[in-house]
Amino acid sequence: MSRLLIASAVSVASIAAAASHLPRRDTDAYGAGIALVRGGSRVACGVPVLMRFRAGDDGGGAGDNSDGDDDDDDDDYEEVDEMEEAEMVAVDRATALKAAGNALIKAGDCEGAAIKYHEAIGALAFDGTGSREAAELDRRCRLNLASCYMRTGDLEDAMDQCNAILSNFPACSKALSKRAQAREASGDFVDALADFQAAVKLAPPAEVDQLEQRVDKLERIINGAP
Repeated sequence: MSRLLIASAVSVASIAAAASHLPRRDTDAYGAGIALVRGGSRVACGVPVLMRFRAGDDGGGAGDNSDGDDDDDDDDYEEVDEMEEAEMVAVDRATALKAAGNALIKAGDCEGAAIKYHEAIGALAFDGTGSREAAELDRRCRLNLASCYMRTGDLEDAMDQCNAILSNFPACSKALSKRAQAREASGDFVDALADFQAAVKLAPPAEVDQLEQRVDKLERIINGAP
């Protein structure tokens, strides 16, 4: 796939102006400017934008409430190259598999959903480098898979998924919180407390109060307080 060059004469202001005429769901922040979404392809003022990024130390990106992924973490990507066609195909396949998993979750089929999320993760084969879409999609699928494992009582598997996220995104408060829940459920109160305390420092303000309540609860359990 040939490298795409974006003329420097195209200003961010002009791109943003074009984006303002589209519904919110048809635009998103992408790299340094605004990318317009047209039929699954990203264009900036009519020019395709296929950028590749490397995951930084932060955890996340926007999630969607339908499958339990919240806007809990900011992400920090460094542009390294254009997205390859093979990765675009992988992202499309993983997106479809994730949607199938979401539908199964809504139908109450956690085991079936877990299979779809696992297949999506395999299709992406995300290793900490690649596009923004791949990074966010891998994170969301793993968080959802961890939630499935929590529901089915597979606590070690849930922790493994959180560990995989944290290996690429150490500041992902959602993964820390979910791992803490799995550790608490398994009786590992000390490590669960450490995860909740770390999540408190990284979580968005709306989630801090609930996390602090979990911290207080575990501190009372560990200290033998009523």
